[in-house]
Amino acid sequence: MPRYRKKICAGDVFEIEEYYSPRAIGKKYERGRNELLTTKEQQARNLKIARKKLSRIVNANFKEGDLFLTLTHKVWVDRKKAKKLLANFFERLRRLRKKLGIPELKYIAITEGNEKRAHHHVLINRIDLTPAQLRKLWGLGKIDIKPLEAGGDKTAFAQYVTKESVQKNARRWSPSRNLVQPE
Repeated sequence: MPRYRKKICAGDVFEIEEYYSPRAIGKKYERGRNELLTTKEQQARNLKIARKKLSRIVNANFKEGDLFLTLTHKVWVDRKKAKKLLANFFERLRRLRKKLGIPELKYIAITEGNEKRAHHHVLINRIDLTPAQLRKLWGLGKIDIKPLEAGGDKTAFAQYVTKESVQKNARRWSPSRNLVQPE
């Protein structure tokens, strides 16, 4: 079996992923049937892949000094309404950043709260706004603001924010469109 190496550069983190494949590069193969994995095994595999992808995107785009926000709601709202309120928050934040001449907003947002009150974990690039300005901008409940710590790999962050299971065929996180993809 051929052994392959995939080199991934995501910000300050450089990974070498080594894997085996019975297929040779350059040859065409018919796709086989997916018959070996059970649904629980497949869900665990998908979660592992999603966490790896998220940690690489975070490593490539966010660094020390960027902010990790936890936004909560005062009253109970369903997931769909919570996502709409979060989109409104991002729009207000974009307008304020543009007005103050701060560079474009980069973010990754995860909405949680299947059986409990909905809340959002948001990672945004560095801004020159005070916590009071951010609280006023959110205005729908409590906001917890933590600066991102120095250090390389953000795998622990990815595991923390993807701890809650999602609906079938639903996205686990919502990124901004201007994020740099790992090489």
